[in-house]
Amino acid sequence: MPSSDYVAIIIMLIDFLNSLIAQVFSVERIEIAMIAMVLSAFLGLLIGPISGNANPVLWVLLDKIGGDFSRKIYNVERSLSSLRFRGLVLLGFYICLTLIVSIFVGSINDHISFGGFTEPFFLALVISAGAPWSALIRLHHAIQAEPHKGKLKAGRGSYFDIAVSTRTNLNTTDNHGIIRVGIGFVATHFDKAVVAPLFWYLIAGLPAAYLYAGIAAARWGVSKDGFSKGVGDI
Repeated sequence: MPSSDYVAIIIMLIDFLNSLIAQVFSVERIEIAMIAMVLSAFLGLLIGPISGNANPVLWVLLDKIGGDFSRKIYNVERSLSSLRFRGLVLLGFYICLTLIVSIFVGSINDHISFGGFTEPFFLALVISAGAPWSALIRLHHAIQAEPHKGKLKAGRGSYFDIAVSTRTNLNTTDNHGIIRVGIGFVATHFDKAVVAPLFWYLIAGLPAAYLYAGIAAARWGVSKDGFSKGVGDI
C-alpha cells in the first residue's frame, strides 16, 4: 500500500476522533445531561421508586410490556447453551421494543420543544439518580426502627423497594445480608443506570442512550435472586 494511502487513513481516523471528541464535549449535550441528572435525582427522592422499582422508567416500561413473556421462556433450569440462545432472542426482543420507543420519543423531541426541556425529560427516563437512594434510606429507617431477632419485621415501605429493584428474595437473609444487597444495588446501579446511559448520550444522543438502556433492561429483566446465566454471559 502506498504511503499516501496510509496518510489518508490516518487523516480519516484523526477526523473521526475529532468529531467524536466534539460530540462528547458538546456544551449543549453536557448541559442537557446535567439537567436530566438533576431532574431524575429530584423526582426520584421526592416520589421514590415506581411501584417499588427504583430502576429507570424505561426499564420498568419494558418490563411491563415484555417481562412476563421473557421470564416464561427464560428457564434457569435449562443448559447454559440453551440459556445463551434464549438470552439472544430476548435481547433482540428488548432491542426491538426499545427502538420502537426511541423512534416515538425522537419524533416527539423533534416536533415539541417545551423551551428545550423535552430532551432532558426523555433522557431522565433512562437514568435513575434519586430513587435508589430513596429506597436505601427507607431500608435504613426500617432497620433502625424495627429490628426483630436479627431480621426485619416490616412491610412494603421498608425493604420491598430493594427486593423488587434487585429481584432478590430478602426473606431468606438477615439484616446484614439485606444491607449488603442494598449497598451493592446502589453501587452497580450508579454504573448501569446513571454513568453508562449518560456516556452513550454524550457520544451519540438519545438513540444511543435508549439502546443501551434497552440492553440493560434485558439483563435486569431476566435476573432473579441476583442470578442470570444466559444473557448475562453475552
